[in-house]
Amino acid sequence: MLWLALRQILGRRAATLLAGGGLLIATLGFVTLVSTSQTVTTELSGDIARTWDTPYDLLVRPAGSTTALEDERGLVRSNLLSALARGGITPGQLAAVRRVPGVSVAAPVAVAGAVNWPTGGFGTDLSTEPVGDPLSVYRFSVTSTADAGLSTYAVETHYLVVAAEGVLRYAEQSRDATLTVRGRHIGCTYPVSCFAPTVCEEGHCRPAEDPPGYGLEILQPIVIAGIDPIAEAQLAGLDRCLTSGRYLTSTDVPQQLLERDPPGTRIPVLVSERSFVDETLLGRLERAGDTDAVLAGGSPTRLAGWQNVRVETTTAAQLYATNLPRVGHEVDEWPIWSIGDVRYETGPDGRLNAVPRQADPKVYDRSNFRLFGAGEQLAVPPAARDTWFRSVTPHGYERYDGNRYWAPVGRYDPGCLPGFDPLAGGGLETYSAPVARLPGGQSLLPNRSLGGYLNSPPLVLTTLDGAAWLADPSRFADRPGDAYLSVIRVKLADVGAPGPAARARLARVAADIHDATGLRVDVVKGASPQDVSIGLPAGQFGRPAVTVNEPWAVKGVALRFIEAVSAQNVAVFAIALVTATILVSLTAYISVRRRRAEFAVLRALGWPARRVGMLVQLEMLVLGVTVGVLAVLLGAPLVGWLGGRVLGWTVAAAIPAALVVSAIAALPPAIAAGRGSTADMMVRRGRVRRSRLPYGPATVGLRDIVGLWRREALLGAVAVALGAGMFGLVVLVTGAFRGSLDLTVLGVYLGGRVRPFHIAIAVLTVVIGAMAAGQVITLGYLERQAQLAVLRSLGWSRWHLVQMLGAQGLAIGVAGGTAGACVSWLGGIVLAAPPTAIVQSMVASLAVAVVATAAAITGPLAHAYRAAPADALREA
Repeated sequence: MLWLALRQILGRRAATLLAGGGLLIATLGFVTLVSTSQTVTTELSGDIARTWDTPYDLLVRPAGSTTALEDERGLVRSNLLSALARGGITPGQLAAVRRVPGVSVAAPVAVAGAVNWPTGGFGTDLSTEPVGDPLSVYRFSVTSTADAGLSTYAVETHYLVVAAEGVLRYAEQSRDATLTVRGRHIGCTYPVSCFAPTVCEEGHCRPAEDPPGYGLEILQPIVIAGIDPIAEAQLAGLDRCLTSGRYLTSTDVPQQLLERDPPGTRIPVLVSERSFVDETLLGRLERAGDTDAVLAGGSPTRLAGWQNVRVETTTAAQLYATNLPRVGHEVDEWPIWSIGDVRYETGPDGRLNAVPRQADPKVYDRSNFRLFGAGEQLAVPPAARDTWFRSVTPHGYERYDGNRYWAPVGRYDPGCLPGFDPLAGGGLETYSAPVARLPGGQSLLPNRSLGGYLNSPPLVLTTLDGAAWLADPSRFADRPGDAYLSVIRVKLADVGAPGPAARARLARVAADIHDATGLRVDVVKGASPQDVSIGLPAGQFGRPAVTVNEPWAVKGVALRFIEAVSAQNVAVFAIALVTATILVSLTAYISVRRRRAEFAVLRALGWPARRVGMLVQLEMLVLGVTVGVLAVLLGAPLVGWLGGRVLGWTVAAAIPAALVVSAIAALPPAIAAGRGSTADMMVRRGRVRRSRLPYGPATVGLRDIVGLWRREALLGAVAVALGAGMFGLVVLVTGAFRGSLDLTVLGVYLGGRVRPFHIAIAVLTVVIGAMAAGQVITLGYLERQAQLAVLRSLGWSRWHLVQMLGAQGLAIGVAGGTAGACVSWLGGIVLAAPPTAIVQSMVASLAVAVVATAAAITGPLAHAYRAAPADALREA
């Protein structure tokens, strides 16, 4: 029987080549996919491992502290810590977290809120400027720009009268003064400042000591937070990022300073050496050309004819750095402010829009005392009068209870602190500045407004004792008291490599922390930033409505990516093997139908039906072994050419894979070969019916495939549908894969690594689809050569045959493509894929059906066009 099987395989060269070609393509495809998949998985494991060693693994927050966007989409806004100044976690809950098995480090952050730091004065010095006879008048105009230069604020316009002679007398209990020059009196009330050689105050006159000039104190919001110095050193290495001084210790506690004037409390702090506020101040100094009107009693504010003297500029960051040596010399008598989060609405286009709020400069009012004159209003940053996006709650105090003397013990560089890898983290950083990218590529950074869209991270750090002092409700109004901790960042002892085991361990510890404390616990390991487009309405000081991009964090991307790759690999391998099995089975079945007479003779010679089936099975197994050997020889070079890693076990698996596919594929045709009696197998019946005359060769072809050859046509459509459906499912899987994960930075990066695998799958499916249609249509043509030759002898031209076969191929392709599109649609419904991914997969199914059919009918059309009718009839 083996010899007979070999002769049959060699004798039926066309059918053997078609079946063997399909099996070879399927086997090589399996080897290629497995090798490419293993290579991609290995590379992805390395890339994900690079982002796996995050500064912390779990983020513990008060219940109810998350936003709707985080609950719905898993999105965490950039710099989330700066909006958590209300506390919510107690020291007892912190101790409970530290007792949970598996917790290595639990580092709390107690965001006390924002404080208003004086960061030095910005002004002008007139000591080197000439003084006219008898006086000179200057105008100093200060403006500031923020929001990447898009917003411009008028800060102040001040006038300076500098006299070469005369006396300046200050009024009692007031800073108002009168300048007397040559018997003329000039009022020196804000916004006018006067300078003279002699100064009289409270009945005493003395020579002037201060040179003429003017300085405007610039206040800057600073977010202050309490930390556990030991835990912060273990988690973030903060102790290794000092630039001067020493590190915080547990002995750094608030101390009352009753001997200071005014009395207050010393708060030990570790200060950042740089600020992230982006605001530029510009001062323009001008000199009046004619001062006679002032001598005549007129106000300097009404003068005209100003001449430019010079322009001075500085930035808020420069002022912050310059003022650092003076921190702690003066008392801080401002309230503490809690800053809320931004609220978002989804627009019709799906973009998030930040919801603006009404500005409320009254939050800068102080309940403990009020300055005289314009000083209090000048202390309010001009940006605070622009549109707000956050709620700001002041926590004032009475008398001296809340006075602070900030006592720096050292400085640190926030850029030195280890952060998340560029592929991970995003808004989960503790000390990095938030950044929003404008369409032109510029960065939008925080300004000096407490209610602005962006605000700075914690820059001034104190101990937990210092944070508890700032959270005392008996000292500051409406403070959280004992529940003053904002978040706890948790590092586990040993998570392991990314995968199911790591996920289970993270989930188990997170559940234990929740059970012990009742707090919300989020797994941040494996997070990745995603660019989110945010619409900002126009400001009131020049900034137009803009769309900015922010890197928000998406939790759990790395773990979901690994799971998606694994599930995709399994699904694609299953589809490839099942499709290859069905494809080879269809080819063998059609071949068996062509050999009905041959099997009838064998049955007449005494072969039982079982033996006929065994012959068909043996033929396919021999073909499987041959194809498996070829796949082994061709597999390694093919995988290497595609850039994959050649794995010995995958190449060696080619022979077993080919045998399994051929064995399973041979079962249906083997059963069909032994069915029926000998007479039935030798007689081919066809039902005769009356019909109308056809309109042309195309109509004849269509009637042929719905009549006598309907079974073969159906098999051809099924073959095309398999290839088209498989291609559509691959497009669907990869499209849904990218749509759900490639939105993040990690997803985009890893998606680029996975994309060659997707391309290999797509190429394989196109080849399988073309092979499927080609096998069925070619075998059908070979079986009908005699009929086609009869049509040629009756007067049909070659072009008529081409029309007939082309119509049949087109019909089979459309039917198969439609069925494949339906498979893609059902797959999209089952996978809950986005509508766009479903439509793309359906279109891809139809397109590949057309391509496969065109490729399939090319060979039969060419053969039919060249074939001579006499040769076909002689062979029949």
